Amino acid sequence: MPQEIAVALSTCASADGDDTGPCDALRRRLVIAISAAVEKLTDEAIGERVIQHELELRACISLARLAPALLRSAAAEQRKNDTPILPPDLPPEEAYRLLAELDRCRQL
Repeated sequence: MPQEIAVALSTCASADGDDTGPCDALRRRLVIAISAAVEKLTDEAIGERVIQHELELRACISLARLAPALLRSAAAEQRKNDTPILPPDLPPEEAYRLLAELDRCRQL
């Protein structure tokens, strides 16, 4: 199930293109729910809270397991929007030379 939701979120990200669509609203709601679930599990683990019902515990665990899928889709979207350092049609030898020059400049 987590993989299906990650696929749905990535499909939403590519379909929307902006931050106002229904998929962005779904993503925001998932982030809120996952954050609350992780907070409850953390409080349970350190003894500040006792989860009374097994169903609530299972729901929190299930939501917490979704966190990596949500983070992966957000990271993939961020990488897609990043500007590459080097042009894609640059020959490899020239790319190595330019990267070495950048490293030298950063060390100064």
